[in-house]
This record gives sequence, C-alpha cells and structure tokens, in this order.
Amino acid sequence: MRVFSTFSGISAATAAWKDLGWTFAGYAEYEPTACAVLAARCGATRPKYLPTTDNDLMADEAWALAYRIDKDLPKGSRPNRLLNYLTPDMNPLSLRPGDIEKLRWSDDEKFAEMSEKERVSREKLIGRHRQTDYPVAGKTPNFGDLWYITDADLEELGEIDLLEGGSPCQAFSAAGTKAGLLDHRTAAMFGFIDLVERMKRINGLKWVLWENVKGVLNDDQNGFGYLLGRIAKTEGAPVVAPGGRYANAGYVSGPDGDVAWRLLDAQYFGKPNRRERVFALARVGAGAAGIDPREILFDEESEELRPQLRGRKGNTVAGIPGVRAEELVGYRGPIAFMAGQSAKARSAAASAAVVPTLRSQDSGTNRVPSIAYVMPAEDNDGTLDIGNIAAERLVVRKLLPLECERLMGFPEGWTAVDVNGAIMTDTARYKCIGNSMSVDVMRWVGQRLNQAVGRVNTASTRIPI
Repeated sequence: MRVFSTFSGISAATAAWKDLGWTFAGYAEYEPTACAVLAARCGATRPKYLPTTDNDLMADEAWALAYRIDKDLPKGSRPNRLLNYLTPDMNPLSLRPGDIEKLRWSDDEKFAEMSEKERVSREKLIGRHRQTDYPVAGKTPNFGDLWYITDADLEELGEIDLLEGGSPCQAFSAAGTKAGLLDHRTAAMFGFIDLVERMKRINGLKWVLWENVKGVLNDDQNGFGYLLGRIAKTEGAPVVAPGGRYANAGYVSGPDGDVAWRLLDAQYFGKPNRRERVFALARVGAGAAGIDPREILFDEESEELRPQLRGRKGNTVAGIPGVRAEELVGYRGPIAFMAGQSAKARSAAASAAVVPTLRSQDSGTNRVPSIAYVMPAEDNDGTLDIGNIAAERLVVRKLLPLECERLMGFPEGWTAVDVNGAIMTDTARYKCIGNSMSVDVMRWVGQRLNQAVGRVNTASTRIPI
C-alpha cells in the first residue's frame, strides 16, 4: 500500500503502518517543529510550500471558501453569505477570484476577524520557520501547504493507494474557535477534498482516511456534510444530517465513492487515554472494488479491546470496582486530572482509570493533563499511614512528554529530535503530540484494511481447477 499523508503532524500514520510494510510517497505539513520530527523519523524533506501571507492570495482563499459555502447551501437554510459582499453592479455568476478586492468583506465582522487572525498567525509561522533549524537527510517529499500542490507534483508521486489526513480541527473543537467554516483553517478541508478529486484522476487513488474531532458531527455550518457529499459525488452537494447532527457512526454512498464513519475512542485500543475522534474511511477508486468501508470500521472486534474498562463509570479506581477516587480515603494514586476550560469553570475532571484527552499546551486552558500521587516516606514500609500523613509526600505534576508519547502509542522519544542544535523543548513536544492522532487507533484501522485488501487480492489470483 502506497500512502500520501496530509496534515501529517508527527505522522501517527507512519508509526502505525510501517510494520504493515506500507510505504509513504509524501507528506504535507508546515508546522516547523512537526517538520523536524518528520525529517528525523520519516525521512521527509523540508516543506516545499508554506502558507501565503499575501493579501491578494489570502483573499482568493477567502473567496473560494465563501463561494463553496454559498453555492451548495440549501435554499432557505440561512441568508446567502456571498450576496452580502456584492455591490449592486456585480454579477455573482461572472466573478473570478481576482475580483475579490471589489467585495465588501467588512460587512461580515466575524469573517473579517478570522481572516486577520489567520494572516497574523501565518506571519508568525514564517518567522518560526526562519528561526528553526534541524537536520534533513531523507528524500521523501514534504509538500507543506497542500493548497499549493500542483498536478505536476502529484504526477511525480506515481500511483497512490491511500490518502490520509486530519484537517485542522480548531474550528470544530470544544477548545477551539467553534467558528466552523468561517475559520481559514477549516478551508483546508476543501483543499483536501480537491486533492481527493485530483488524485483519483492522476494517481489512481483508491482509499481516503480522514480524522477529526467529535465536534464535526454537530457543526452548525455542516463542514462534515461537505466532505461526505463531495467524496460520494464529484462536485456534489453537501449531505445534510437529519436534525442537524450526524450519528456517531454512519454511511453514505454515491456514484463516485462510499464513505463510512465512526466515532472511536483511543482508550479502548490499548492505552488509558480518553480521545474521541471521528474516523471516516472512503472507497473512491475502482481498484478498491470488492471491499466495503463498513467492514473495516463497523466491527465488534474493537469491543474485545476494552474488557478492563467495560462498564466502568465516573472516576472509578482501577482494580476496586464501584469505588470512586474521592471516596477512597488515603488512595495513593496516581489520579490523572484535567482542570476546567476557563477560570469560571472551577472544575476538574479526574480519573484513576484513564487519562483525560491530551491537549497541546503546557499551560493555559488547553494544557496537558496532570497527575497526582503519594510518595511514601523513606522509612515507610509501603503502606499509607493516615495518622502520619505529613510523613508522606504528595506529588502533583504535568504528564511528561515521554508519558504523552506512550499514551498516544508512539515509540518512546519519537519527538525528542534535534531542533536548533538541542533536543526539542517540552512545550514544542506537547504541541506535536497533542495535535496528533492515536497510533493505536490508526494501527487498528490499517490492519483491518490490510486484511481486507489481502483477502480480495488472494481471491482474484486463484486459478480455477
């Protein structure tokens, strides 16, 4: 299986699928520290394309996004956004991206705000690239920003069996902007869709695997519906979920592709790491005939991976069924916890059975989870003396980058790479790990797809007697 990875991050796909014998023809990632990991662990080059900070080109991106939003909206769903930006003498059917300077984007304060934030973010990104140095020895191309991947670039890749990626989730995430399709980063999903359609034509693409946060299932602007509709039918209209929310598992089929999706939680795949993510697997090419994506994602085999956790509710202490951590006096831990998302939250989610979802920052409201446990006094026989608690030492600390790597299924030290002549900082490592996918879930999907492809190939090569 030849794979092209987009929004690659530190490539959970490579860590998960290398043992399957799959090869990676290319990557697409432009975050500087993630690029350093790709170079060190995956043999990737420096990114070929970086996001633009040119106002006209960014306006073209905004135009493309607004046009896609408007042209496919069901009539009566909400006021037509595109028409709000036109002057009376403009015909929306004849406009080109270059006409963007004539549009009155300031009429939509939210859109203008998100565009300005994106421009500032990109300027900082370019600056960080100039300040980030790391060894590069490999030759596997890293294309960087997928918006600028050309047909010639794709032709050089040759045949590709599977395209994978998890487009930016900040606009859908509970910890993000919740701006949906108004966020420039969400527009990258349309770049991914365009890439699917071009790679079907140029590279003989057969499979697509897309991952994102649970919030895409109830996004007010139906970003997930665009993905489903365009994969099922080239240039197709978005799918509209009944009631405005998609089920945790589902399936759509069209003339150009079949898509199955399922909400999978990493804690049920071998590591005590709560991480709910939507995985959408699509069959898009004739070469994938004979395999239904539902047989890959919809299988109760995954239930067998959760015997220790099945039926456990609340903050239950591992090994003591029915007892909550706060009810067990003197419990020595460890207990993992995540503080509330804001100063007003005044809350903490705590569990001795599973670690809360790993975040990408070492401080603030999006911080990495912490753990608490008791270290016995040196002369203690190993039991906790409630009457002499002062002799014990309570330890409260953040999870270490190494522990985060283990929880996400990466080999130890995966992000401990050379950046500017030293090991990458903990802050950068937290960000890389927290923004990645669960290696264990990716491995499960890859193994099941590999088995299905093997069965079909074996059946097709049998010689009748």
